[in-house]
Amino acid sequence: MDTKQVILSFAGGFIILMFLLHFLKKSRIYPSYVILWGCIGIFLVFMPILSDYYRYFAKLVFGINGGDHFIYIAFLGFLLLYTFYLTVKMCTLTSQMSRLISTISVLESQQKDLSESKNIL
Repeated sequence: MDTKQVILSFAGGFIILMFLLHFLKKSRIYPSYVILWGCIGIFLVFMPILSDYYRYFAKLVFGINGGDHFIYIAFLGFLLLYTFYLTVKMCTLTSQMSRLISTISVLESQQKDLSESKNIL
């Protein structure tokens, strides 16, 4: 790896891990995100150190010459996992919001009926 790539990778991973620890201390991030971003940060920090192993793994498993392509595949995999996770979260929140809207509308209807029955008396 080029010296600039090594420094950028290590610095980027270190910055991600520091932000992660900062937000974790303040309880502003969920544990599932900590796992995902922690894996990305650790991958970036160890990428310059383990680049020979990445090349070997890429050649052995995927038949790809060069570890750079494996790194791109790993990042795309992380992004796809993250996108899938966000999609599941969004679907869950959408269904919860629909139930909440239905519940509020039923409660408002009941409140309106009660207030009308009190006005009649």
